[in-house]
Amino acid sequence: MHALSRMTSTALLLAAMCSPAGAQTASAVGIYEIRGYHNASVPDGPSDSDEFEDRGQRVFSDPQALNFAGAACAGTGCSDASGYVQAGFGWMRMYGVVRSVSGASPTIEYSNNGRAVLGIFSQFTDELTISDPARNGTPGSVFLSTLLDGGVSPALDVFGPSELANGYAEGYFGATFLDMVYLEANTIDLPPTRIDNAEIGGTVSFIFGQPFSITVAASSWMQASSGSYGINAAVATFVSDFSRTLTWGGMSDLLDADGNPVADYSVSSLSGTDYRYAIVPPPVPEPATLLLWLLGLSLLAARQRWLRRLG
Repeated sequence: MHALSRMTSTALLLAAMCSPAGAQTASAVGIYEIRGYHNASVPDGPSDSDEFEDRGQRVFSDPQALNFAGAACAGTGCSDASGYVQAGFGWMRMYGVVRSVSGASPTIEYSNNGRAVLGIFSQFTDELTISDPARNGTPGSVFLSTLLDGGVSPALDVFGPSELANGYAEGYFGATFLDMVYLEANTIDLPPTRIDNAEIGGTVSFIFGQPFSITVAASSWMQASSGSYGINAAVATFVSDFSRTLTWGGMSDLLDADGNPVADYSVSSLSGTDYRYAIVPPPVPEPATLLLWLLGLSLLAARQRWLRRLG
């Protein structure tokens, strides 16, 4: 499972930054990695286990989301992960949920345990040029912003004594653009964390007529694990809902080298995106509907694999 942590740490280290003389590139990418397992056993008796693992990456040339789902079922339990990631120039979205259900068995001799882990990363990089014929070649500054909307939520339900049923849900979401925003929920006791259109941004120095690069990145990591013995049961979930994750908020406070406001200027970018104004991303399916479909699909596939093994 540790490979997921490394992936997400690398994503955060890509950090959003602005720098002169950009990399002459423009791209929007999404990456995911899911892993999980579920085991069921009886002392000196039959045992059952299942696992899943998948990863993918897309460079987005159209707004189609990259969907993913996986599940493992054994005994009376299942662990699963699903969601999607989407990115374009000036906007990104991600949504993920992990769940581990260790259900009740006939007697205390039976045990169930499982875990699901999910890592998601998205990023867009572009190169901007702010021009003013009267000021080209001289320094200036401008305030750039993005808006962040979403939240994280861990949850646990235990049915029976805690020593016979347990669960754990943890995760975080991080976004970078000029400076860091970092959310974390590491215990099941924390309430959901919600952010409503928080502005992330800052003032960037540049040279009129010369390109500079911008990179906006977001990542989320989450896991849920559960265990049960006999007639007890546990359900652990973690949801990272950033289906309206990051959107470009536009430019403001453009100043020349003397601190005077500049009203007459033009902006170009490698991607052709007009970053002077806020960017509205294309519509997507409602997250709840999408996730219900993904979870149903993943659990059905896992159940069929389980029944084939039993048969």
